[in-house]
Amino acid sequence: MDYSENAKNINTAMKLFGNYDEDDVEGVLIDVSEKIQELEQHYGLVHDIFKEVNSSSDDEAYLQLLEDGPKREIFYKSLNEFIKNLNECLVLQDFVHEFKHLDAYRKDLKKFMELRSSASLRYADRVDLSQYKQSLVNILDKYVDAQGVELLTKQVNITDSEAFEEAVENLGSDKSKAEAIAAQTQKTITEKMGTDPEFYETFSKKISEVLEAMREGKLADVETLKQMKLIRDDVISKKDESLPEKIRVSAEQRSRP
Repeated sequence: MDYSENAKNINTAMKLFGNYDEDDVEGVLIDVSEKIQELEQHYGLVHDIFKEVNSSSDDEAYLQLLEDGPKREIFYKSLNEFIKNLNECLVLQDFVHEFKHLDAYRKDLKKFMELRSSASLRYADRVDLSQYKQSLVNILDKYVDAQGVELLTKQVNITDSEAFEEAVENLGSDKSKAEAIAAQTQKTITEKMGTDPEFYETFSKKISEVLEAMREGKLADVETLKQMKLIRDDVISKKDESLPEKIRVSAEQRSRP
């Protein structure tokens, strides 16, 4: 294989891989065609996850597919590998000239990042993408500014009411919004259960009952969303009108600093 055209990639490759021994630089060459092949493989792996719904333009279909936890984990990991590989390719001098699908890959990456953001919100996953922020700024500069990348990688906290409400509104359907609020509220309940088991167990049961009613068709999606918002607010403020007065006052007193 002729690596003569790739010799000029050595310096950028060394920058990419960070710490290195200068004695190792000699003879280190990157074959752009091999990196492109690797990139196409990672791109294909992400797409294969959604082969059942690839013909659909409905975001809800993609989110429903990701309801399966293991499949969602595969998606997150495959997407991270795709981001890493695309960023590695972009620092190679010949890549943009040899690879003809860069624009399409960037567009799809933006779509996958939006899906990742929606999925992690809906299913209350903690997905740390801080190490990829600068890479995403470089890759998506044509489509998303730095602020947009921040929004795509930001972990939304349920206690940040304004940011959380804005993120939930982007989910589209009332069902998705209701399930996202339920998942995030349940996560908060799980984290705080030890501080007041009686209070948080009450709301955990409420969430399960409301979701079950929705899934059985006994409660409309819009009404489910309304009830989930009320439950979320009560959990955050630590208020439960269904508890006996004496217990409720005690719980509220315990929640005060």
